[in-house]
Amino acid sequence: MGSFFTNVQLRVPDGVAPRELAQRAQQAALAVLEGEGFWPAAAGDPLDRELVILAGERWVSFYDMRAEDQDATNERWARALSQTLTTTAVSVLVHDSDVLALGLYVEGEARDRFDSNPEFSGTRPSRLTPAARAKRWASVVQPGHDVAGLEAVFCARPTFAEQALAPLASAMGVEPDRLGTGYRYLVEDDEVPEDAIRVPLCRATRPAWERRTEGPARFASVWPQDVERPEIEPQQGLVGESLQLHATVANRGGPARGLAIELSGGDGLLHIAGLELVIRRGGDFERHAATLVADGPISRAVFPEVVLPPGAAVDASSLVGAPVAAFIEVHHAGQIHVNLYGDAVAAGETRVSLRLVPLDAPEGAHTEALDVELRSLECAPLRARGGLRPHELDPLVGDDHTYLSLLVGEPRERVAAIAGELLTALEPVWPGGRWSVYSSDDPRQRGRTSSARGALADARVARLLRTKLGEPVERVGASMTGGADSSHESFDRSGFEVRFDRELGAIALWLAADHVDHATAERLLVPVLDGIARGGSMVQALLVRWSITTGSVDTPYEACVGIDGPHNCDRAWASRWLRAVGPGQLWLGASLAARVTLGDAAAAVGSALRVAVEDVAAVEAMLASLLPSAQDFRAYLDARGR
Repeated sequence: MGSFFTNVQLRVPDGVAPRELAQRAQQAALAVLEGEGFWPAAAGDPLDRELVILAGERWVSFYDMRAEDQDATNERWARALSQTLTTTAVSVLVHDSDVLALGLYVEGEARDRFDSNPEFSGTRPSRLTPAARAKRWASVVQPGHDVAGLEAVFCARPTFAEQALAPLASAMGVEPDRLGTGYRYLVEDDEVPEDAIRVPLCRATRPAWERRTEGPARFASVWPQDVERPEIEPQQGLVGESLQLHATVANRGGPARGLAIELSGGDGLLHIAGLELVIRRGGDFERHAATLVADGPISRAVFPEVVLPPGAAVDASSLVGAPVAAFIEVHHAGQIHVNLYGDAVAAGETRVSLRLVPLDAPEGAHTEALDVELRSLECAPLRARGGLRPHELDPLVGDDHTYLSLLVGEPRERVAAIAGELLTALEPVWPGGRWSVYSSDDPRQRGRTSSARGALADARVARLLRTKLGEPVERVGASMTGGADSSHESFDRSGFEVRFDRELGAIALWLAADHVDHATAERLLVPVLDGIARGGSMVQALLVRWSITTGSVDTPYEACVGIDGPHNCDRAWASRWLRAVGPGQLWLGASLAARVTLGDAAAAVGSALRVAVEDVAAVEAMLASLLPSAQDFRAYLDARGR
């Protein structure tokens, strides 16, 4: 998990002592917060909010508990305090180490805003160059430092977004630890200095969202009565593997003591042996485990002493403007979560009934129906790792896409040219849509992104793709949706990825069947792939019918085995082991082809072999000596010190 934090830095004006500015910032903030219904908290008052203010030689650091929600609070403080204190303020926000957002405010006026990852944030990329932006920030640079040093802040693409704060701290003359932290980290890590100004606050009146329901316990669905319950996908399990099911109900009544849980159904397809009761109390989760005792068709567990919390006596309208913590509290208020543990015995679809009964108010009982789908492991890869979850197999059993994976031993320019050849082959059939095309030197980030609309054959789209493929970067890719708006539904996405950072050139391409049907894609791509195979540079390739949820050169088949990049694209590895098998076509380069005897089951394509795959399990058995396990991959990495 990445870092999340916010802060505001206030420039100490000439002639003003840092401590004096910190105290003035405290008074200015209190004036604002009193207007919002907050007062300094006395001993015994609840802590609803807190400010921490640190005085430094050149900058005063300002941290607000509420700003950690990462809404607009931080920017509002920078604007308001810079105006009231007649100074310069810098707002800092880091989100999950993926985004660094900076704001520059001078006496209440916003002079510049910088977003390191506009694609992630959903904002329009800035056309301002790093050098031009550095000039805008010249007022924050301490004497003796060149403004040009700020360019590193605005052009950097570090693995962790907050790493760009180091050159900013140096240029500003602020301690890096103060610029690179937030209220939560200061308090939770016990790093608040003794000389800090701490301003604990409580609300003058308790908010409506703290109200709780009263009366006898009364269980119900977590979905309010006036909200249509959405269609919920069945919970899934794999035969022969451990099974976990879950359900949540809400207490719409008052607090109570004692709970019975009754389980029935399942049609003999599963066996549930135990359960865990989970209740959120304050900021912690309280857990109670029990073994189910069978009584005819019903299994039962009783928790006679468990205290059941009341529900929230508010609706969504009372949460307008509330902090994130309030949303969490209201959401979890009165909720009772049950985890069921057991085994999947046989494949099929079934339903399990889970009845929760408050012991001191049995009339408040509620039954939740859990739909369950149990799958056979027959659809899993031959060397599937243990602990596989059903959803991980979804890409391999679906057919929403035609997916191509290709490894070639060619120099960079030739890899880009091969990617271009594959796209050119599809120009006649790839329909129009909205394209998002990216190029990056960071395998974790998409980097520079450009957009276009049109078909693959359209001049603007084709020119954009050629330009990106020609850039001296490590990764180029694109996704396209067929509708007018971008969609996150995998079945509506087509795209490609080319990785130049792998030891072998790696190309992946996925075509939504709604865009181009499987037969057409195969008809157009197989001749191109055969040509590459005859040229001798193909190490391996596959063209299969899968459902691609995340387009990548790393295949979902490998994920089910326990193998991932980047070393799955090493020449030594890919010349010895086959990366995946799926319904469609499979190419074995010369090194792999020399390791097996397939006879009429394969067609010779130069020194390579092409195998038509209909029965995946049968082909896996035929190629078993080429299919690695996770242990084989681990041994390969260990042998090379990786």
